[in-house]
Amino acid sequence: MLGTDVGFINSLLKGWTTYELILNILFILLLLIISSIIYWDTINTKIKKNSRCRRNKDLFDKLNGIFTLNVLNKSGDKLFNIYYDFKNKKQEIKCNCNKGNYGNTFNNIEYRNLRNSKDEKSPLYCNCDKLYDYDANNVIYNGEPGLIRYHNNKNTEFFDEIFKGM
Repeated sequence: MLGTDVGFINSLLKGWTTYELILNILFILLLLIISSIIYWDTINTKIKKNSRCRRNKDLFDKLNGIFTLNVLNKSGDKLFNIYYDFKNKKQEIKCNCNKGNYGNTFNNIEYRNLRNSKDEKSPLYCNCDKLYDYDANNVIYNGEPGLIRYHNNKNTEFFDEIFKGM
């Protein structure tokens, strides 16, 4: 039995030209490269689906670093938007109510100053289609979940993650 195994190996090694040997080695290398590419592609696919950091980075790139938080009153009327521009480290509050002849003052709008990473408050004066009742504790925030968490609970984790990833 042992003699046949040695004979089989000898027959494999005999009669191969250098060209055939190189061709077989290249074929095996090609199979290894293709299998490693497939392996890493499956890992990257899983990361894209499950990674919170990856989703935040993709969202950041898609929005060019500008996140918008829409502020509505309890009736669902649009009041104003808060824009956070992370690339330029600036924030802006703009009126979002329907334009009209009624002067509205939205006092003590809380936002995160991106330059100094501090919480600040600012008033906003808008000309709207009617007088809106604004109470900072009685509004609905609509936008990125991390921004909503910040405005509801002062959780700065979203800002820390964004700046850490930049």
